[in-house]
Amino acid sequence: MSIARINMMEFLTEKDLESSENLYEAIQKEWFANAQTVINVRTGPKSLLNLAVYSSYEDAETNLPKRKEFQDILKKINLLLLIVFTTKEILLILKAPTPIK
Repeated sequence: MSIARINMMEFLTEKDLESSENLYEAIQKEWFANAQTVINVRTGPKSLLNLAVYSSYEDAETNLPKRKEFQDILKKINLLLLIVFTTKEILLILKAPTPIK
């Protein structure tokens, strides 16, 4: 059974969102090569929805170290809020230390 990982992200500025998109585009094929499908949708000027589909839960688990590394990088480029879902459960909710204004 396939599994989807869904990230909803809110950034401080449009430039921060663009930086995250550029980074993801540069690393996606290497860090998340086992994703069957990847879709990024801008849901607002500073927000983004990312959907990745994997062939199985086990397959999705193999890239968790790189996924965490990517999330840590995002926090450094003014990510305000990251909510991570799978088709089975909410995995984690990270709130960066930058206050929402």
